[in-house]
Amino acid sequence: MFDSIIKKRKDRLVERGLLRFEAQQLCDVSTKNPYFEAVLKRRERLYKRAKGNKMTQKGWIDFIKKEYTDNGWTRITTKGTVQLDSWAMLRHFEDLHKRKQPEYTSPWQRKKVNKNLLNLDREKAKKLKDFKRREH
Repeated sequence: MFDSIIKKRKDRLVERGLLRFEAQQLCDVSTKNPYFEAVLKRRERLYKRAKGNKMTQKGWIDFIKKEYTDNGWTRITTKGTVQLDSWAMLRHFEDLHKRKQPEYTSPWQRKKVNKNLLNLDREKAKKLKDFKRREH
């Protein structure tokens, strides 16, 4: 059941202009994130324009790969080969969004802060229990 849901999600991302490897890596990212939404809108616009210019699928893939290499969204694997990094692309758009809206904090940062606050609350509660035991 979950495989079909994930496959449908990946297919929807590919229909919006992402390549298969991008959809594979980014299918867990919520499309409600404002920076990911910007990525999808931009890619949709480029994809429609490419279809209008009768660009082949290979031409589209080459165009996106060139965009990755031009912007430095690559990483070197342990074998020494260069690999396209969709997470670097996503971080780039997240940074752009942060520059436009400085008050924005990403979900993983909020989660980290909430987790740390929860740990602090646990530590305070433990210290309070220890303190109350010493009084009696």
